[in-house]
Amino acid sequence: MFDRKDAIDALFDLLDRERIAVLDARFDALERLTAEQPRPLQGIPTRGVAPEVLLRLKQGFERNAGLILAMQNGVGAAIRKLEAARNGPAPLETYTSTGLRQLMRAANPSLQRRA
Repeated sequence: MFDRKDAIDALFDLLDRERIAVLDARFDALERLTAEQPRPLQGIPTRGVAPEVLLRLKQGFERNAGLILAMQNGVGAAIRKLEAARNGPAPLETYTSTGLRQLMRAANPSLQRRA
């Protein structure tokens, strides 16, 4: 088991490795690091830790949470773009001269390439 200082140092190290894994898009490393988190967390006492240390830990967790959220948003955007490319352009919605809505679809939905 960790003593207090070792647990805190291990947690700071873990947060740094997690940040690097997110920035390098190393998803396999993120999975391993998540599995490691409970061990050093269990070694940190609920009392007696300096407030500045707790603040630094909080900032590290918040920083990594923001990076992970941004990564998730980026992956989601990439998936949506790939699906849109696979499914072709969205139908054009227009109105007839009588005011009725009509959808105009592309005759041949193929992958569009841009220079």
